[in-house]
Amino acid sequence: MAAGDAYIKAPASVANGAYMDLQPGSGVEVVIHDIYVGTGVAYEVYYSDATNNILYLAMPAGGGALNLQAHCSNTNYVRVKNTSGGAVYMAASGMTTK
Repeated sequence: MAAGDAYIKAPASVANGAYMDLQPGSGVEVVIHDIYVGTGVAYEVYYSDATNNILYLAMPAGGGALNLQAHCSNTNYVRVKNTSGGAVYMAASGMTTK
């Protein structure tokens, strides 16, 4: 990925209690703009360094999180946790900055 390229996390099934990690490869940096989750699907968004997870957004009624500015690298990144009670599809998009 080159700077200016779209960062796309394609829709994928995420089990209840599991995470969708928005973690680019080594040496790449991205800004997450949108997290796509169905209406009524509960989830939580964390900032992580792989050891510590900081909850910064809880969405008990679901729906997407749009217009974010979450800066991510391979060592500090966003994790989206499915708290809905069943498997759901999640996706995300943003922009590669480095």
